[in-house]
Amino acid sequence: IRDARSKYDVILISAHCGLEYQPYPSFYVYEAFKCWAEAGADMIIGHHPHVPQGMTCFGKVPAYFSLGNFVFYQPVKFFHRKHGYFLELEIDKSGIVSHQAVPYRIEEDHLRLLSENEKAEFDKLFEKEPS
Repeated sequence: IRDARSKYDVILISAHCGLEYQPYPSFYVYEAFKCWAEAGADMIIGHHPHVPQGMTCFGKVPAYFSLGNFVFYQPVKFFHRKHGYFLELEIDKSGIVSHQAVPYRIEEDHLRLLSENEKAEFDKLFEKEPS
């Protein structure tokens, strides 16, 4: 990452990591993302757990821990196994201009964006803990 910093305008890390079905990042994933941010990444995006996880910023570096499921419909009642999100990004030569999570629900035969009520519940993954 440090070597790439001088060669590229934007460094986006996509990491296949984390424990399946755990709705929060493992400590080792958090620490790895922090190291990549400190090394010069502009954004870090995790995937693998099959459930959405929240995000944080390491300084100015946004880190999304798990995008959740996308195509793996599972006929179970667990809330997190039927949800995911994609990221809407704006990027230019200066780096990441903006980023936003766009959540969806996985139905048996299609994906759909969340209703306002569902989105409010989902957005709790991205709320900052009160200090």
